[in-house]
Amino acid sequence: METLGVRRGIFETLLAEKENGLKTLLALTGFANESLKRLITLVRVTNDVELAKLLHKDQWAEEAKLTAITEWGDSKISNLIKRNEYFRKGIVNLFFEGQAYRF
Repeated sequence: METLGVRRGIFETLLAEKENGLKTLLALTGFANESLKRLITLVRVTNDVELAKLLHKDQWAEEAKLTAITEWGDSKISNLIKRNEYFRKGIVNLFFEGQAYRF
């Protein structure tokens, strides 16, 4: 990152290829793991078009029933990051464009 700067591709590669990629990304940005899990839950239960587009919700989220919503654990999130490129890209978008979103 020192030589190439901070770019989306670097973050995507970090998440996709490194075992502790998400933990590293969170440490580099200072974003709390618990906050990320709460935000993912928020995205899953709301029908906010802008937020859904930012995180590519239509490519990874199943229809959620509000009575059965539970917060995803670390292993579920890590597995989805590895398996689903859209979820991974959505997480990266969150770090690059999320500050512009008004909750």
